[in-house]
Amino acid sequence: MTRFNALHSILIFASSVILISGLVSHSALAIESTTPSNEPHLIVKQAADATFAKILAAKQAQTDNSEALVKIMEKELLPIVSYQFAAYKVLGNHARKLSKDEITEFVDVFRDYLLGNYASLLNQYDGQEVEFYPVALTQSSKEVSVRGELKNEDGPSVNFLFKMRKMRAGDWKVYDIIAEGISMVDTKRNEFSPIIRAEGIDVLIKKMREQDNA
Repeated sequence: MTRFNALHSILIFASSVILISGLVSHSALAIESTTPSNEPHLIVKQAADATFAKILAAKQAQTDNSEALVKIMEKELLPIVSYQFAAYKVLGNHARKLSKDEITEFVDVFRDYLLGNYASLLNQYDGQEVEFYPVALTQSSKEVSVRGELKNEDGPSVNFLFKMRKMRAGDWKVYDIIAEGISMVDTKRNEFSPIIRAEGIDVLIKKMREQDNA
């Protein structure tokens, strides 16, 4: 697995763990899940603990297929990810030219597109150690970057950031991941924008659906 893919397979399910080795016990998981936090790095840590414990359990039970991994992501990851806000960021200026129905359809397809793409990467997780660091918050904080580090036993560490935004309800959610300076939102915007300009949003949505069903 490449360093970039290894990192993104961890990042996309918001695996913010203060020190995770992939050997999370179910008893510890039960304690974590009953104490939700509003601190950005702890929000992601709790989701990570649950996600990785279930990934490893699925692998041990030999049920680590794409469908099973998508279900894990939907239950454990999706609640702390604002795929809606991420979708708008990916559309960029194109959003102004689209109808409400077109935007709604894109957001729905983008959600499934992300789940499908990263479920395949989920299979490559092999217990790398990840360390995340707390961020300083003020009452006026609206966005934060939670810094993380992927530690490789046989190579240099990889640095990354979780971009999180405080939503209207007051909860913090992930909307972008920056791995070694590469933004997931920027990457998808650069990939999708030429298609929207040349062929339209309908063609892009069709291509995304075809890839998801491939």
